[in-house]
Amino acid sequence: MKNFLSIILLAFCILEGGVAGEAATLHSRTAAPDPVNRTVEEWLEFALGPHFDVPGAIVHISTPYWDGTWTSGTADLTTGRPITEVDTFRIASISKTFTATVVLQLVDEGVLSLEDTLDRFGNGFGLSFAGLITIRQLLNHTSGVADWSGSTEALDDLCSCSPPEALLLGYTPQEMVDMAVSLGPLWPPGGGWEYSDTNYILLGMVIEWALQSTVTGTLLPEVIEERILTPLALDHTTYP
Repeated sequence: MKNFLSIILLAFCILEGGVAGEAATLHSRTAAPDPVNRTVEEWLEFALGPHFDVPGAIVHISTPYWDGTWTSGTADLTTGRPITEVDTFRIASISKTFTATVVLQLVDEGVLSLEDTLDRFGNGFGLSFAGLITIRQLLNHTSGVADWSGSTEALDDLCSCSPPEALLLGYTPQEMVDMAVSLGPLWPPGGGWEYSDTNYILLGMVIEWALQSTVTGTLLPEVIEERILTPLALDHTTYP
């Protein structure tokens, strides 16, 4: 059971401040087994403790036999409103799956190839070694492009503001790529692996660039909505 639970995703409401010691509330259509309930409650208590400065969290588990959603903590620090099972959370890097899906759709449609090099799009977006980086390498984090958030500019900005503001710094994709460029390559493309947000920022820019020839001014959020959110009826999911 613990191995099964280890793959559950905890989505944390990242707000300034924290609330600890609140009991989790289970909203379940079919009763979850007691051991599962106890384990999730323990995890939520730990997550909302002093270690992470997280005021609220939600967990959802779905199986062929039962499903449940647990909530704990505060959704609004000003009013003290408790988190509910219908509150909206940022999904952060889970959005990378949307970007990758669109890239593979475009590969299937013949618009892109996994072996296309980055210099084919937007003059490589300022990367001097763009002619060596393939779409495949961006997808699997072997491009050698550094994570933009490790740049001096990004670190200075992130360290000077609270978590909610850090999520809304307002950098453009090209500005984030420029910060990554300032760090230089980690290694020659294909020469290693390291998770880098910049890879998927570049993929989003590639999507927009590749579709310019057919849809003028196409932006990534519009593409995500048209190709993923609307067809799958993800009515409560938005892409910023």
